[in-house]
Amino acid sequence: ARGISREALERNGVAAETLHVPGGAGEAAVIAFPYHRAGRLVNVKYRTLDKRFWQVRGAEKVLYGLDQLVFDGPAGGDVVIVEGEMDKLAMESAGLGNVVSVPDGAPARVRDGDLPPAKDDTKFSYLWNCKQYLDQ
Repeated sequence: ARGISREALERNGVAAETLHVPGGAGEAAVIAFPYHRAGRLVNVKYRTLDKRFWQVRGAEKVLYGLDQLVFDGPAGGDVVIVEGEMDKLAMESAGLGNVVSVPDGAPARVRDGDLPPAKDDTKFSYLWNCKQYLDQ
């Protein structure tokens, strides 16, 4: 019971669909989370009711809610990054703005050392893809 409002679901374009689940699991009811950048649909992440996830193969990785960021309002340009789409929706429903979610959840482990160049960083490509927004 996260208290996610109907308005937050509608504002974020969340939809219920029935799709073929990859891996031979047949068809299932899924929740579809559309990812947009610059007003364009660039990816969709799907979640089954038993928490199996997948995204459109080869789609661009960006932050969920990227197009909703506001840099001159009450949040003052601060951005809250959360682990999942449901967390983003719950925080938005609670009245917090400028919340985005990472597309792949939190990493299992943190690596020490320097950041790899953008072209080599596959795990955090969504941050590189959103850099121009986050640099504001």
